[in-house]
Amino acid sequence: MTKESKRSYQAPALDKGLDIIEFLSLQATSQSLTEIAQALGRSHNEIYRMLARLEERRYVLRDEQSSKYYLSLKLFHLSHTHSPLEFLRNAAVGPMRRLAESVRQACHLAILFEDTMMVVLRVRSPLFVTLSVEEGTRSPLVYTVSGRLLLAYTADEEREAILKRNIEFQAMNRRVQTALRTQLAQIRQQGHHIAGSDMTEGVTDIGVPIGSVDAQVFAALTLPCINTVSAVNDQKLVVEAALKCAQEINDVVGLAWPPIAVAKMGAIDGKADRKPMVSINGQDINIANVNIQPERRTILKTVKSV
Repeated sequence: MTKESKRSYQAPALDKGLDIIEFLSLQATSQSLTEIAQALGRSHNEIYRMLARLEERRYVLRDEQSSKYYLSLKLFHLSHTHSPLEFLRNAAVGPMRRLAESVRQACHLAILFEDTMMVVLRVRSPLFVTLSVEEGTRSPLVYTVSGRLLLAYTADEEREAILKRNIEFQAMNRRVQTALRTQLAQIRQQGHHIAGSDMTEGVTDIGVPIGSVDAQVFAALTLPCINTVSAVNDQKLVVEAALKCAQEINDVVGLAWPPIAVAKMGAIDGKADRKPMVSINGQDINIANVNIQPERRTILKTVKSV
């Protein structure tokens, strides 16, 4: 059980019950009363009373032959009464509509799905001429801003496992693979990703991660930007609006500040009340303490041109 900071309100009984559930969720086999008590550093009486209540409520079941305990499927059932994907879509649609209205560019939300980038929500630009990606579209991770964002923020071991079985990545030579890994590290450091589209000429994709430092990244918010008279074509302003939208989505889904893109600010100067700043094309804006250099070509195009 991990040590947590002291809170204003304590609920020891609830903590014991949650400790038991979390412990059993990590075990490959059922556990005896003694094993649970020893693992949690509790007395037999404490654990027995709590197990009795959990068993009565059907969160925990006991094997009739061994008398050992294991988790039931009740938590699984409860977690699926509400679709996490629908929850994310509902949380994001309002902020994304405001984003599209403010910069007059389309935007879409993408997640990892079977080692590809899949669009789960899109909002059109209010302009007559616009470019948007259809919901349900699946694209290679390495060839899209959304995909590279998701890869950049995936845990190291998981990312390497994905790349190992990714057809597009395995088709690259070692030089290109190394360049892509370097780019992913840069994306993670910068807090967002700007690159010319690999799919459509003349389009600049601007993407930011959705998630927090604790919860990790679970989606990518991307704007496929085209230069039109009525749209916002200043990358600085688009990035500023996208980061604000990401913060709003985080707020709606209940993730604590700061989002990924502004997590470094407090560690640098220790001033929690200072507005985070970001430098884009040499200009500071009030969003995040990262330095973003726009990339007019993706790493793959750059390597091919050498």
